[in-house]
Amino acid sequence: MAKSTAITKVATTTKNALQNTGKAIASNPNTTLYVGLGLLSVFAVYQITKYLKPDTSSGGGNLDKSNRVPYGATISENQAEVIAAALHQAMVVWNGTNENRIYELLTGKNKKDFSMISNSFGKPRYDDFGDAYFPFPKKSLSYWLYSELEDDEILKLKQVMPNVI
Repeated sequence: MAKSTAITKVATTTKNALQNTGKAIASNPNTTLYVGLGLLSVFAVYQITKYLKPDTSSGGGNLDKSNRVPYGATISENQAEVIAAALHQAMVVWNGTNENRIYELLTGKNKKDFSMISNSFGKPRYDDFGDAYFPFPKKSLSYWLYSELEDDEILKLKQVMPNVI
């Protein structure tokens, strides 16, 4: 019985609030117009800035990157982009993956660093030979590393980056 009383009370309160809102709108048409236009303007500016924001889904291109080192990281966002590009280059060379370059780039990096590098790496398309085109799927940095390195090389990578991958 108490549940239906609560529902009735909520319904009555909602009905009264809507009636009061309707009365306020009817008695203040200019204010309502200004508020409505203000909200519409804010929404339009939001949509425009969202549309103009650079696409970083393929790694790089974000003009807002800085040399600031985020909390918990040992590298800046700019450094993460440089490392991501170098890792990609180390995995797409014509004569095979440059494992030593991968170790050199990732040695001493922590989880936050790896996350930043991975975000900067993006998700380039991958086949069994590295870079690929459509229809091959887009893959993360972790996928690329596990695909390009042998089991013993993954173990070495885990040694130079403990508790990261």
